[in-house]
Amino acid sequence: MLPSVCVVGGCGHVGLPLGVVLAQAGCHVGLLDTSEERVDLVRQGRLPFIEHDGEEALAEVIKSGKLQVTTDNHVITEYDII
Repeated sequence: MLPSVCVVGGCGHVGLPLGVVLAQAGCHVGLLDTSEERVDLVRQGRLPFIEHDGEEALAEVIKSGKLQVTTDNHVITEYDII
């Protein structure tokens, strides 16, 4: 079984693509970010920046349930790797 991973700064240029790739590989991924605006965009399957083919991959992992997005820092206790 793959570990669960929480990415701090998860809606940024590094964290979001990393989280999507980890979720595509089968990990349960939580993206933790301080920006409610970015979190809302990602929850809708939209990227807060340009990433070619990124929205398709994002929609796939959101639909699969492997990717969660939040501003609640208490979720870090739920993951194997931070």
